[in-house]
Amino acid sequence: MSTDPDKTARMPEACSILGLSESTIRNRYKESGRWYDPSFPKPKRLGSMGRRSAIGWNAQDLYNWRDSRPEAV
Repeated sequence: MSTDPDKTARMPEACSILGLSESTIRNRYKESGRWYDPSFPKPKRLGSMGRRSAIGWNAQDLYNWRDSRPEAV
């Protein structure tokens, strides 16, 4: 699926794109996560409040990661 290459997806949209819960997504991108996946797109900070600012992903990166995964049977 093509999307605006500059579109930023916040957590609710990332959940929808990937079909994963918020906690599973966090576990994929955090190195300390139970299901850490180094190929998972890294989120970007969207604010200037350091660790407390919102995060988002490049939507196209999420689609590309999803499409690169093997299909569940």
